[in-house]
Amino acid sequence: MGSFQCERVLGAVGGQYEMGVLRRVVVLLVVACSAWIPSGWGTQGDPSAAFLSCMSGGVGADVYSSGDAQFENVSTLGLYPSPQPLHVVLVNQAAQVAQTVQCASSAGLKVCTRSGGHDFVGRSSCVGVQIDTHQLKRVSYDASSEVVTFEPGNTLGEVLYPLYMASNGQKIIGIGLCPSVGVAGYTP
Repeated sequence: MGSFQCERVLGAVGGQYEMGVLRRVVVLLVVACSAWIPSGWGTQGDPSAAFLSCMSGGVGADVYSSGDAQFENVSTLGLYPSPQPLHVVLVNQAAQVAQTVQCASSAGLKVCTRSGGHDFVGRSSCVGVQIDTHQLKRVSYDASSEVVTFEPGNTLGEVLYPLYMASNGQKIIGIGLCPSVGVAGYTP
């Protein structure tokens, strides 16, 4: 599975809902694109060094590695033992997600994504590269089509409240109960 397949998928980051009916949900399908690439595939030597080298010539995502002083602050630990990522990449635009997936794929590293980090069993973590989407927070509502579009870094409250206010209290998505959970956690 090559990175060219992933790049087509990564053009749409977030989700779209039509009032009452799920119209389209796309939540960083990077796991489907590269999570099962065997370690070391397509690389010579140290996959971690190959990943960092690839990321250094890119679009400016913040990359933290397991030895950096800030790594503990940005890595995910659930309530149960979970894999510790080698690298955590904080992204704030779709191009950074695409570059991270491409670099991890070419280095042979697995990729996982984290939205809000509420997964108690640590499924948003992997031995490889964790893409943290919490800075991807755009939300928009088109009243004429009744479509709300949002990125995966939003919490449920950050999507529902603006929708409610923009529609003068007329629209809401029946999606969940906890306003602090990332919207990516509510999608299938």
